[in-house]
Amino acid sequence: MRTRVLLSLLLLAGCVPAADDAEDAALDAELTDESAPVYPHDRAHSPLTPEIVSGLRRIVAAGGHRDRVFAKIGDSITVSSSFAQCFVQRPVLLSPEIAPTAEDDQAALEAARQLFASTIIGGATSFNRTSLAATVGWSAARAIQGTPDSPIDREVTAIDPAFAIVMLGTNDTYAGSTAQYRRAMTKIVDRLLARNVVPILSTIPPRLDPKYDALVPGMNSVVRTIAEQKRVPLMDLWLRLRDVPGYGLDPGGSPPGVHPNVRGDGCDFGELGLTRGYNQRNLLLIEALDRMKRFVLDAAPAAPDPAPTPEPSPTDPGSTDPGCFSYTLQRTVFTGTCVQSVTDRAWYQCTGGAWRAPVVDGIGPGGACAAEHPL
Repeated sequence: MRTRVLLSLLLLAGCVPAADDAEDAALDAELTDESAPVYPHDRAHSPLTPEIVSGLRRIVAAGGHRDRVFAKIGDSITVSSSFAQCFVQRPVLLSPEIAPTAEDDQAALEAARQLFASTIIGGATSFNRTSLAATVGWSAARAIQGTPDSPIDREVTAIDPAFAIVMLGTNDTYAGSTAQYRRAMTKIVDRLLARNVVPILSTIPPRLDPKYDALVPGMNSVVRTIAEQKRVPLMDLWLRLRDVPGYGLDPGGSPPGVHPNVRGDGCDFGELGLTRGYNQRNLLLIEALDRMKRFVLDAAPAAPDPAPTPEPSPTDPGSTDPGCFSYTLQRTVFTGTCVQSVTDRAWYQCTGGAWRAPVVDGIGPGGACAAEHPL
């Protein structure tokens, strides 16, 4: 099922690899491990099960790198001074209105901040270092160009990190090639693992331009599949920004609607701060580093990740509802369900086993929407 969904998204993007392309064929074989975990779509951080944590610990132990150092790999959204740099000296402060367990969460996140701010390399910490592997305008392929002397290789050699924060893809939406993006991201992850560095992958944010935003779900599906197949951590920035006003993007930026907006220095995690894109990304980052500190470095016991409560489905035994498979939701839904499509942002209703339009004010061709799923 995972492979079918990914290939379907490639079809939607209009860029299925040629059958005789040996490199893509090898990737297809590499990314079809049916025993790989499935990362839930409703969580900002992928599960850290005992199996996954054990694998991450082995990577860190084999590398012998500086375990208080992480590399930053990305484009202008990573280069920006609004990303991560506020953690150099500013303590983590959470709003009780946002996090009911703010006091406990705050202490854990602050401990992670202090840990990763404690190692100085060339006058900077991991948070504010100018990375050799993050440059304005980069596509994913640029970060791995020139292996074994790629920007990623040079940054790993320079700072000897145990972890790498990886978010690339916004500039790949211009190229419009999901297949090319998949090749580059797989190479990035494989190169980091070959050097015994734990990649922490991130989905990319939405776009305000519908033309480019239509490609984002397919690209994020690529990132998720690679993280699952390689059993490495995933941060879902897209999920965090989905319900933020304007997706947490700056409509007046250059170009408009591409870069996150920010409140203050980016470390305001109060109610207003979390209406901004960089503030959300910074919180996601420190949460991910806290998880690496506790479960990988401090060897806190990992518990089996609780499975999400399964939703009723037309595919359940005994169901007579044909339903419709939604590539937006990546599951089968009941007749009458209305879904806003990732491909064109239009609304469709599942009627008679097929998707039909239009849907206006909650009413579709089959009547009132039984359930609504906006993007």
